[in-house]
Amino acid sequence: SLAPTWEKLAKTFAAQENVIIASVDLITDDADDELKAKYDIEAYPTLQWFTKDDKSGHRYWGEKDLSDLVALVNKETGSSRTLSGDLDHLAGVNDGCNAAAKAVHDSPTDENKKLLQQAVEAATKADGFDYSYYT
Repeated sequence: SLAPTWEKLAKTFAAQENVIIASVDLITDDADDELKAKYDIEAYPTLQWFTKDDKSGHRYWGEKDLSDLVALVNKETGSSRTLSGDLDHLAGVNDGCNAAAKAVHDSPTDENKKLLQQAVEAATKADGFDYSYYT
């Protein structure tokens, strides 16, 4: 049964406001036949992925263990959750800042000011994120 894994998946992303993990029981006698037809549900469990902008749904054919489902949600939403629901080591990482920091670390001191400015510029372009830096 997928139910225990699905419950764990919902708990994993419970703190993430842009993710909803839901289930619909279409096995019972009073199940919504129109819904089954709309999404071509013929076997159970059938997993569909929806976004807020696309309600047509996309069938998920991958593995149904927790680690694969967490990886799917992370990939589709840009999340960085671990199996326990904590943020992983990549959460909040800005690739532009990382590249500039590595360059500062690897470059001669006289270039560091320019590279620090590049890091600050990259951080300010990260919509919705607060940033800080140390000099």
